[in-house]
Amino acid sequence: QYLQSEDLPGDSEEMLQVVIDETDRLNVVVSQFLDYARTAELDLEKQHVNAVASHVLNVVRAQGVPDSIEIVVDFDAALPSIRADGTQLSQVLLNLVQNALQAMPEGGCLTVRTRLTHNLLGAGFVEIAVVDTGVGIQPDDLDRLFQPFFTRKRDGTGLGLAICQRIVQAHGGDIEVQTEPQRGSTFLVRLPLPVAPAEE
Repeated sequence: QYLQSEDLPGDSEEMLQVVIDETDRLNVVVSQFLDYARTAELDLEKQHVNAVASHVLNVVRAQGVPDSIEIVVDFDAALPSIRADGTQLSQVLLNLVQNALQAMPEGGCLTVRTRLTHNLLGAGFVEIAVVDTGVGIQPDDLDRLFQPFFTRKRDGTGLGLAICQRIVQAHGGDIEVQTEPQRGSTFLVRLPLPVAPAEE
């Protein structure tokens, strides 16, 4: 990057840009390896899921969203707060939203929805759904979707969803996917409510 300010001869400027681009790409790869290798240590604080999701969507919009993609927000305003690591939860949602955008190369609709739900035993969960109308996931890939290093992306590391799953499970929650080829996918993140509800 320092050399970019210099007057370089011939093809040197173009080659320098290749070096910078590849360095940035490798930095992402190494960062994901390190994220996956380290133990998920959580810095738990009271979090409002809607605020975390709104922040992630603001980051995505700032990075640039194609005009062909509509973003729909459907937040339950009455959600209670939970105990969570806001930074790591943001990482999960950012990865899911970016995946959803990449699944819609021809455009479509991205919906981020939150709601309160309960399991069969009556335990309460905050559920975050990231829904796209993209290409969907092939049935043969579903069982391997959260396995480390599995990816169909040409430049992917196959660690994004594995890291997401590890973070969600460290919170005592779960993540699952519902999909239909050429119709889209829904990723559901469920995070448990505290036994004693957090104060609003």
